[in-house]
Amino acid sequence: MTRETGNVTGQGQDGRDWYEIEVEGRVSPGWFDSLDGWEITPLMSGNTLISGWIVDQPALHGLFARIRDMNVKIISLKNGFTRKRP
Repeated sequence: MTRETGNVTGQGQDGRDWYEIEVEGRVSPGWFDSLDGWEITPLMSGNTLISGWIVDQPALHGLFARIRDMNVKIISLKNGFTRKRP
């Protein structure tokens, strides 16, 4: 997925939404090689944050299916907030 620059305010100019999904435990970035453009961030809690742009609801459900297939538990899901990009 193409990266945006500047402030992220929930929805990109092309209609995509920014999501952050916290999953249980440490997840190797290699597990998500098929998720081009997604950021994988280890958290102090011992969990992992997966963040990136989602083009539509079917794409979001596809991501959920990949997470489920890896037997990883979703802790939280956030979207539509402001985030500063480097």
